[in-house]
Amino acid sequence: MKKYILLSVVSVVLFYSCGQKQDEKKVETPIPSNCKFSQNGKDSLGKKLRVVEAEKFMALQFPDSATQALYKGEDFVKGYLSCVTEDTVLAINVDVTIHTEDAYQYYGTIKKGNNITFILKSGKTVEVPFGSTFSGNTNISKESTEYSSFAHLSRDAAKQLKSEDLQRVIISWSKKDEEYPAVNPKIFINQLPCVE
Repeated sequence: MKKYILLSVVSVVLFYSCGQKQDEKKVETPIPSNCKFSQNGKDSLGKKLRVVEAEKFMALQFPDSATQALYKGEDFVKGYLSCVTEDTVLAINVDVTIHTEDAYQYYGTIKKGNNITFILKSGKTVEVPFGSTFSGNTNISKESTEYSSFAHLSRDAAKQLKSEDLQRVIISWSKKDEEYPAVNPKIFINQLPCVE
């Protein structure tokens, strides 16, 4: 009889302690005060959705000063990035504008599975595959082409990206790879804590 009472007590203690550990996991870390969201709430399916406001993170200037003057200081290529979370899934949205209506001829598409590679200050690289293919929207009046895609971030990739400043970015377009200098080295350091 004592054996059964002891087993019952042990079972209750184990059940209670397991329940406590589950409750502890539900506690969320507070959002840093410097976070700015374009969305912060629930999506149509009721999942938690956070999207940090997009920030410029990379750029490539026109190759010569005459063209730079013609485009009034605009970059030939500029990219904006925002970190996102949907429930527990981390991702980044990437938007790139190229100042030519012939972008497809030279770059092709952002292709699902092709990488965007982030090169950190130490030289360490973090490769993240794009999650969707996009051939670009051309705006003839602005002489530009806009691309947009997303990429899922593993927890390990997120940990590496927020560990040090971003130095360069390489996009593997469907027709070529091109490297861009980072213009916002702390973008992941600042954005990832807002969505984790």
